[in-house]
Amino acid sequence: MNVTDYAAMLVTTLLGKINTIGTSQPRLSVDLDNDSGIDLRNTGLFTFTGTGSSDPFVADPNNYRIDTGTLTLGSLTSGRPFKALGFVNSFGKSELTDFSALTIVDLTM
Repeated sequence: MNVTDYAAMLVTTLLGKINTIGTSQPRLSVDLDNDSGIDLRNTGLFTFTGTGSSDPFVADPNNYRIDTGTLTLGSLTSGRPFKALGFVNSFGKSELTDFSALTIVDLTM
């Protein structure tokens, strides 16, 4: 095994407001906070070019797509602030979602 063939991924924190909650698919669309949306950093520090396989799929911090998998979304409501922990999806391959959540919390509770 060659250690240069692997990369350690760290959990990423997202902050923002929920735009929409998927009904048929386990997915959220969110608006990331401009000042502290990704790991408490300004989203302007990040470039999203190349995140998708083509232009329609490039990540958009105002419409960031989160795969929620089997997480329970019952307490989440559109327009409310949230915090999510998880992993950013593969660069250049993201078509349906930009992020895979491990946990999501409604910050109004």
